[in-house]
Amino acid sequence: MTDAELAQLLERLARLENEVKQLTAMVKQLAAPGGEPQTVREQGEAYTTEGKLIKQTNHPHIVRIPEVQNGTPLIRGPYKTVWGIVELFKRGLTVEQIIQAIQEEQGVTLMLTQVYDALSFYFDNKAEIDATLAEKQAELEKSVEGYLKMKFGPKDPNPTPPQPLPPSEPKPVIETDHPYIIRIPGKSGGEPLIREAYKTVRGIVELTWLGMTPQQIVDDYGGELTLAQVYDALSYYHHHREEMDVVMARHAAADDYGRRLSYQEQVAYAKRKREMNAR
Repeated sequence: MTDAELAQLLERLARLENEVKQLTAMVKQLAAPGGEPQTVREQGEAYTTEGKLIKQTNHPHIVRIPEVQNGTPLIRGPYKTVWGIVELFKRGLTVEQIIQAIQEEQGVTLMLTQVYDALSFYFDNKAEIDATLAEKQAELEKSVEGYLKMKFGPKDPNPTPPQPLPPSEPKPVIETDHPYIIRIPGKSGGEPLIREAYKTVRGIVELTWLGMTPQQIVDDYGGELTLAQVYDALSYYHHHREEMDVVMARHAAADDYGRRLSYQEQVAYAKRKREMNAR
């Protein structure tokens, strides 16, 4: 077996392992008694006492989290937005091409059953998703116009200097039930951080999803992290899966919107504007 064949085999095994993990989480959810929404409460009442809900829809792979983009439908597990899948579908991509595009752009592996279920949900709830897409398109155009104005618009010859920022009070550090994991309200949205290194637990977990081992993560950060910290971050993730699912969902949904603001999108929009103005 050549090195290339071995690398391909290892990649396939990693992808299968990821799918097995996702399926295991889905089976546990479906086995929950009565299909009731799961209540997720963050650690540390000094930080927040608000409960977070993950609500199952009548589609097995689609959930809603009220505080993530106003409850927009999400694919359970990777928490990609249904509207993000539909947007690619409307561009003419096949299901296989959608999976490949998201893998290449965001390093997230989706399964066929998840994408098909997202499209099934769309055709069951077409008015809602189409309205969301129209809203996102309006947000995109506003953001791109602001960018173009800032980049190419006339400059103020006498700009007002910005006001100096007021001195900030040191933020309290909130301990968790894991020795290396803390929270600092206002830093990284208050999500769990590794003590002193201030790397997010979410970031460590996402690196493992990309196939990195704890030792590779430590090596990649060049001495900023220790193995004890990385393993404690992974322990925290598995210990607080419901809480972390909300955190991962919030950022996955934000990634879907961030993809729309890519440089290529801005260039294409600017070209369309120039063509319209030239008519």
